[in-house]
Amino acid sequence: MPDNRPRKGQYDRAIQDYDQAIRTDAANASAFLNRGITYGHKGQYDRAIQDYDQAIRLNPNFAEAFGDRGNAYFHKGQYDRAIQDYDEAIRLNPNDAQAFDSRGNVLRALGQQDRAAADFAKVRELNPKLPPP
Repeated sequence: MPDNRPRKGQYDRAIQDYDQAIRTDAANASAFLNRGITYGHKGQYDRAIQDYDQAIRLNPNFAEAFGDRGNAYFHKGQYDRAIQDYDEAIRLNPNDAQAFDSRGNVLRALGQQDRAAADFAKVRELNPKLPPP
């Protein structure tokens, strides 16, 4: 699958492209996801969350949208909501090493070292080539 995410410095152009894709197909959950990712790169986390919410409404089983919304909540310091989204991403895709890694980072930030270590161990199990956290 090609990586359609914007390259650094091209965020406004990417948002325009995703806007057009959404105007063309308002049921395109991936366009909402990618526009949300772009807003997240710009530090516009509330706007990103709105797009992730829409992607999830369109596709309630969109594990990546839950994981990326969790990232936005993490950046906003809303750790409990981030963990809820990572939990859902993992439930939907139990082999998502990134979701385990992200949840581990939140748990570590909360001082829950044992739970974080379990998530990081799962990351290494799923993808042994990744360096330790």
